[in-house]
Amino acid sequence: TSRDRFVKDSGFLAGLASSLYADTRVFARTLLRSVSFTEDAARACIVKLIAHLLVLEPHQAEQAKDIAETVFTVFSAQLRTIGLNVVADLVTHPMVEVQELGGNILLNHETKAHNLPESLIHALIQSNFETIRAIGIRLLSELPDELLVNRKGVLRAICIHALPDLRQAIRP
Repeated sequence: TSRDRFVKDSGFLAGLASSLYADTRVFARTLLRSVSFTEDAARACIVKLIAHLLVLEPHQAEQAKDIAETVFTVFSAQLRTIGLNVVADLVTHPMVEVQELGGNILLNHETKAHNLPESLIHALIQSNFETIRAIGIRLLSELPDELLVNRKGVLRAICIHALPDLRQAIRP
């Protein structure tokens, strides 16, 4: 069918999912949820969508939110193994919508918190956005006590941080 021809084209699908028009993005998310992707096709679509996300500007927040939601809901299985360098690009992006995708990927990633690079958790904790800092604290709280003892610098920085939400969150 002609539908099959279109759903096999990752560039086309990524274009729909990153459209300038909100109704098209919603349609694309619904369509993508109904598609059975091969691993290669899913990865190709993820790469295109994340590349698009990373170049968005702050005035494109609604578009970023929709794309991030699509990536996370449609490709959650593939995101569990996505490279941590890609996640680092997301969590250091200036937009909260993009950082949140990176943080949510980390929360669901096959790499457990104790094996994550400290720089990723630190980037989340240093975010300008409270919701992103909360994700960083959540990951930090998943670390075993014996690892936390070795990360005294991070703990000290949070305990004396200027933002009260960080000082509160670290108390437990």
